[in-house]
Amino acid sequence: HQLPDIDAGINSILCPGDSIPLNATGGISYAWSPPAGLSNPNISNPYATPSGTTTYLVVGTDANGCRSTDSIKISISIMPVANFGYSLSLVCDGMQVQFTDSSQNALAWYWDFGNGNSSVLQNPIYSFPYNTSHDVLLTAINLPCKHNIQKTISVSNFSNYISIQRPNVFTPNNDGVNDCFRLNTNGRFAGCADITIYDRWGVPVYHSEYSGACWDGHTSAGIIVPEGVYFYTFNLNGILLKGFITLLR
Repeated sequence: HQLPDIDAGINSILCPGDSIPLNATGGISYAWSPPAGLSNPNISNPYATPSGTTTYLVVGTDANGCRSTDSIKISISIMPVANFGYSLSLVCDGMQVQFTDSSQNALAWYWDFGNGNSSVLQNPIYSFPYNTSHDVLLTAINLPCKHNIQKTISVSNFSNYISIQRPNVFTPNNDGVNDCFRLNTNGRFAGCADITIYDRWGVPVYHSEYSGACWDGHTSAGIIVPEGVYFYTFNLNGILLKGFITLLR
């Protein structure tokens, strides 16, 4: 009789502690070895839970009593451990978050930012709007194994983060000391903010697209304004900071 064509299946990779069903074909009875980690070494489809990478040999017997063998290798992958940190910085449209992956044994990454957006970069940068909270999920991948970690990024109101130096008196007399009024934002928010100065009756006297603009006590048309108390608004994408400034000459 011709020897049976025994097939043990295709090689596979498991995560530590996982099981996989084996599936031998070509015979009517089977004997697997080594038996360690097998649910039943004498059936065609035992579950294998190897403690390490293992090659299983199966001996298959057909109806004529003829025997043949085949083998299958079950490899054990390394389980990744997901983790990450992050740093925050203010930008025009919200809080920019620089994520830093610190996962172990990861070969790929999947970030879910909790709002329908995602990234497969290892260290992505993403901006969250002010006054929002998002559960960020990182999946560390070492196929077929995956591990998740979730951290909550809570972004408060803009005014809770920024401490702008806001003087309350300035003297535009060209003596080189305190000659102009400026909100010091350390160079941030250029192109997405503006400042408006109002007199005591609420009439705007000065307006500038803000990039560190300095008000020197003139209107936007270059006319000198009198001494007094003026009201200002600093508008960052609809977020308003308000205050008063006293002009002395």
